[in-house]
Amino acid sequence: MSKIKLGQSGKKISERLYGIFLEDINFAVDGGLNANMVNNYSFDGVYMNADLSPNFDPLRYWIANDVTLTSEKKDGVSEKSAYAKVSVKEKGKLFNLGYNGNKENAKEPAMSIKTGDEYEFSCYIKSDNYVGTVAVCVLSSDGSLLTTKESVALTADWTKEELKVIGE
Repeated sequence: MSKIKLGQSGKKISERLYGIFLEDINFAVDGGLNANMVNNYSFDGVYMNADLSPNFDPLRYWIANDVTLTSEKKDGVSEKSAYAKVSVKEKGKLFNLGYNGNKENAKEPAMSIKTGDEYEFSCYIKSDNYVGTVAVCVLSSDGSLLTTKESVALTADWTKEELKVIGE
């Protein structure tokens, strides 16, 4: 343990050392330093246990209705990142509530969508054998549809989808 002695100078710090330091304690800045509103948007969820060991939970914060959801790494866009494999028979929903603190607000949406504002959505997507479309929807806290945008037809190769959604 170090002791502070008043009147004594500390260790010399290099004049070439400069920058900004930020310590993220308990994910306090999750969702705040980047423009992403989707929590665990990369499906790489690695979280720290109380003993500081890693807890791998790649699907944390994702909710699947009428779909089977698994995490995959093989044959993805990047060998370094996981992706979600969504299996659906007819219709299904995969959604994310955003950065809601995951405690007393765990079931509440935390994305601030303002009427008339434009929001960008992007993802890499492909299909093994699904025929149909995929829609990006914004729902209100009561589950009613605020806005939707359908994607283009899916292909067997990874394709970057970029959609602009207007808050209504």
